[in-house]
Formats: sequence, structure tokens, C-alpha cells
Amino acid sequence: MECDYVRANINPDIIHAKMMPKELIPEREKKLSAARGKNYSARMYTVYVGLNKTAEELGIKDYCIFFADTSDSVQEYKNILGGYDSNNFTIFLCNNIVNPDASPAGTSMGFFTSMGNREEWSDLSPEDYVAYKNKYAAKFIRTLKERAGIDIEPYIEEICVASPWTFARYLGVPEGAVYGYETAEWDAMMARMMMLNDDYPIKGLRPIGAAGPRGDGYSSAYVCGRLMARLALRDLKEEGR
Repeated sequence: MECDYVRANINPDIIHAKMMPKELIPEREKKLSAARGKNYSARMYTVYVGLNKTAEELGIKDYCIFFADTSDSVQEYKNILGGYDSNNFTIFLCNNIVNPDASPAGTSMGFFTSMGNREEWSDLSPEDYVAYKNKYAAKFIRTLKERAGIDIEPYIEEICVASPWTFARYLGVPEGAVYGYETAEWDAMMARMMMLNDDYPIKGLRPIGAAGPRGDGYSSAYVCGRLMARLALRDLKEEGR
């Protein structure tokens, strides 16, 4: 299928490696991807749970609960990247709070999500991989009970644990880094926004999503999509289309 313009919600490394002829990729773009590829964002880890009690019965009142050890975001990020012993950060979300019909009557569903570093998961042997995933899942379920007073463990009917390699396998994201490239130092959001034209030189191709110029996060993704749509319209108008 042919089109005049592509807004890609996909990591540029995947586009360059699998979706474009190498000769069409500008040299600067190759170097930029290589540099950013050394600094992927934190790798994702998620625990999905299906529960045989309603959110109300379990005492869940909020759609989204953040658990962190400190309000110092720099220190918290260091804790996250420190691995199991220091990583107590997790977010618990219950789908039924915003969508009561997300699961059958009398039940509820939700998930924990956290992050980690590449080395934490890449150094595991195949024999230890499942045990390590389950140890993290137990930790987050325990955190919800100890810090929010919500005990879901006796009511779990289904559970699925996804590591960074799960995301890499099913979503194709490099190393499970669904949040794209780390926004830090020379590659922070401000620098990316100032280099919009130079950083994305391939005509007819604009990035959206976490790998785009505004980085990760719901609000950033929304604003980035809107920005790239406006730039696409501008480009097409300048070409008389």
C-alpha cells in the first residue's frame, strides 16, 4: 500500500533495521539512532491479574495508584535501575474503576507495572527466568497489601507476568524499552524539540509516541501526535497537496 505520509508509532531502530532500504537512510540518522540506542529508556515489567471479586469488594477505589520510596525522582530512578533489592516502584491500575464492564460481573481486573534495567534481565539463566519474574510479581502484590491495605492474592484467578523480553518479543521494541530512548543529558526533550528538522530528515516520515521528540508518558505521547500531525499537514500544504 502506498501513501504520501507516514507517522510512525514505532522505534526508529526497527524502521531502519527492518522496514527501509539502507541506502535511503541518511548517514546522520544512522549515527543518531546508534547514539540513542545506547540509552534506551527503562525496560518494562508488568503483572496482569484477573480477580474473582469486584473492585468494591476488594477495597479498590482508585484507577491508578503509584508506589514509590521517595519524592526525589532522581533517587527513585536510581533505585529502579538498581534491580530487585532496591526497586520498590510500581503502579497498580484497576480497569474496572473507569470501565465497570472491563470484566464479567462479580469480577475485576488490573495490572502492576514497573521498570528495570537491561542487565537485570539479560544475565538470568533460562532456568532462573520464570522464578525471577514470579518473585517480582509477589513483591508488587505484597506492596499493594502492605501500603494500601488491599489484599488481592487470595482472589487471583488468572495471572500473567511480562518481562522486558516479553515486550521485546510481542511488540518488537528493542530490549523491552517501550518508552523509547532515555530523555537525559544531550538527548533531553528540549534538545529534541529544537532539532525537529535536523533529527528527522527523512521526507514523509515523522515519529510519534514514546520514541518521538517529547519522550515517554501519556501526555507527551498525545502532544507529540498532535504536533506531528500539524507538521505533516504543513509539509503536505507546502508541496501543494
